[in-house]
Amino acid sequence: MISLDNIKDVLNPSYLLNKTFMEEKREGMKIDIIYSGGYILFQSDKKSAKYLDFFHPSLVGGGIRRTADYIIITTKNNTIHCIIVELKKANDNPKEQLSLTEFFVDFMFKRICYKYKQHSNVVIRKVGAFKDKIPNGYKGLTKPGKLYDSANFAYIKGNKFDLGRYL
Repeated sequence: MISLDNIKDVLNPSYLLNKTFMEEKREGMKIDIIYSGGYILFQSDKKSAKYLDFFHPSLVGGGIRRTADYIIITTKNNTIHCIIVELKKANDNPKEQLSLTEFFVDFMFKRICYKYKQHSNVVIRKVGAFKDKIPNGYKGLTKPGKLYDSANFAYIKGNKFDLGRYL
């Protein structure tokens, strides 16, 4: 299996954060990441991001260049886990950004596996984190035993993210 150190060596260090929290300053959100194991925190919506520049600049409003805020990468039981996280203040639906980022993560790990000539089991999950309240349509996903729906979406509210619970 490809190690976290190998993954970190391949990723552009300007997108990697050495933090134990995720934040959206515009929204006044800060969420602590609770996890005893190692992980990589990748800031996927960095304002100076160039990895989507191959799309025409006029498509920014069309959604094709949108990405989620963060990608958390960790390993457990010989599996690479990628948790895509979008921070939202209120009732905005994060599914579009989470889904578009899933395609990027899939592409990224196919390239990483190619570089190391190894096939790794990669699980991609998507989490919408809400500051104020979870919209009614998503509340059922937060009950114990039902973290994710069939499309691997989950939603959280609050200022703590227990990463181990979402692997």
